Amino acid sequence: MNPWKAYKKVKMETATPQEAVILAYRGIVRYLEGAKEDMKRGDYPSCGEKIFRARRLLSELTLGLNDEAGELADNFRALYNFCYRRTIEANLRRDPAILEEVISLLEPLVSAWEEGLKALKQESEPAVQGSLEEQIA
Repeated sequence: MNPWKAYKKVKMETATPQEAVILAYRGIVRYLEGAKEDMKRGDYPSCGEKIFRARRLLSELTLGLNDEAGELADNFRALYNFCYRRTIEANLRRDPAILEEVISLLEPLVSAWEEGLKALKQESEPAVQGSLEEQIA
């Protein structure tokens, strides 16, 4: 197996649910950026493959939604479905502007999830109290 693919596989398998969402968002944006460039160059087979991969990740995000979250889950589902449909439309129309629209909707979510994960990790770290000497004594 390709070492890079093996690394990515292990990274996904060991990721927390929050990290997996961030990786999915990053993957979608990366695939759509690549598809947009392929589309501009007229490389439609490569573009179609990248859009397909982005849609597959959008589907995984949709399947991973927790319906117990109520309206929040419904809103994310609607967003993912909208993005999914727009990527199909972009591919059919060969319109990179539609891909840019989807990217602009998802990029802020990457940042928000990264900030949320950072805050979550800070909350879960035990507070270090006292000096090192006090802890050793």
